Amino acid sequence: MSNKTVEIKRKIISLIRNRESKEALKLFHKNFTQEKPAELEFIKNLYVELNRLDLNKENFELLAQIGVWYPDNVEFQDIFENATNTYVSSLILQANNINFQRLEKEKSLEDSLKRADSITREKMQIENSKQLKALNEKSRELYKLAVSLSPKNLTAYKGWLECCNIAEDTEEAAEVQKKIDSLTPSLREQAVSLKQNAQENQPEETPQENPLEKLYEELEQLFSEKKYKELIDKVVENETANDFPPLGMLLKAKALVELRRFKEADKALFEAERLNTNYHVLKQTKEEIAEVKYNLYIKAGSSFLKKAVKLGIPLGTLNFQKAKFCFMKAIEINPDDINVLDQAYTALKYLGENEEAFKIKATIYSIQSDFKLSYDMNYNQTLCFIATYAFYDEPNIVEEFRWFRREYLLNTKFGRKLNSLYVTLSSRVTKAVKNDIIIRRLFKSILYLPLLVIRLLKLINRFTI
Repeated sequence: MSNKTVEIKRKIISLIRNRESKEALKLFHKNFTQEKPAELEFIKNLYVELNRLDLNKENFELLAQIGVWYPDNVEFQDIFENATNTYVSSLILQANNINFQRLEKEKSLEDSLKRADSITREKMQIENSKQLKALNEKSRELYKLAVSLSPKNLTAYKGWLECCNIAEDTEEAAEVQKKIDSLTPSLREQAVSLKQNAQENQPEETPQENPLEKLYEELEQLFSEKKYKELIDKVVENETANDFPPLGMLLKAKALVELRRFKEADKALFEAERLNTNYHVLKQTKEEIAEVKYNLYIKAGSSFLKKAVKLGIPLGTLNFQKAKFCFMKAIEINPDDINVLDQAYTALKYLGENEEAFKIKATIYSIQSDFKLSYDMNYNQTLCFIATYAFYDEPNIVEEFRWFRREYLLNTKFGRKLNSLYVTLSSRVTKAVKNDIIIRRLFKSILYLPLLVIRLLKLINRFTI
């Protein structure tokens, strides 16, 4: 083997490890052909590297293309069979996930329809039907592809049949059902035969405890005792085993969420999905994880928002941004929680992101048209200190100052800084003077000129709309 060939192989492996699989495979096909094939040992290394990155499609397609290079090679056939089975499992998993998305979307769309008027509802129903149909067709194609690669895969056939029933394609459903019926007896016969052989060949011995069941029981116990780090360590020790229970990986995902390690939890959840095709168990676990995430995001967002409002702009900008991030993540999980939407709106308004704030406001009013926004009510009431103090018996005038603050001050960077200074100083002033009548009258006389300017702005604003 020449030094050049060794270097090319190293480069191919390096590219794959750097997630540049397209470039790696181009380089492979450029340097290796049927006339000049790569050694089988290198093919095995390629298979391992691609499999490690879950590049199941690329792995299968590569081995399918080069199969003619290794005719009647039992070792290559074993590798190719493993790659095919892995790819088929990933196709079924993708289809299952799309089914999950379709069910979630269907539920979300039904909730949206309840809030829509009769004219909008009809248009939404047409559009919703198209979206759900497209998702169903996408999963059906994946199941069909899985069946074409693994003609005896009953799971893929059953998924395909479900898609046909949803699409009301009775003709195709009947054909798929026939295929399922033809496979089912043979599978039953195999199962009975295997059971009989096992019983005949199994020596009489005392029943032993299943180590996997024991491991899962230990993991459940650790989770119930909230020993999340110990649970994760135990899973890491055992997860490389071929027969590692998928439910153990789900427990790891839930433990990571409890520790606020969301990205790692998503990876663990993906790995659990790859190991386990039980759709209902996955759905239940996803819902539990989503609920934990949701509550944590709300708790953190509320804490950041409280700190931010206390500091004001610009000192509280970072906390406002953190609050916005948390609330937007919570809205992704549950877009109909009006209280979370209200808090997100407050954070966006303080940050001056008026376009996004307007979208949130529109969503709030679509849910409850008479909802009183905290930003426009509670926060305004607590922040107009001097104006409220001076015109305590004239609420309409106080509202005019609030209008100016809302429409002008908080919509510019300079205005927000000025408002922050005003909040800081006025709270101290009003506390110092308390209920002094003379000071109250003095403030009132000083504020009359700004009040006239505000009324002029309102008049101009009315004519320019």
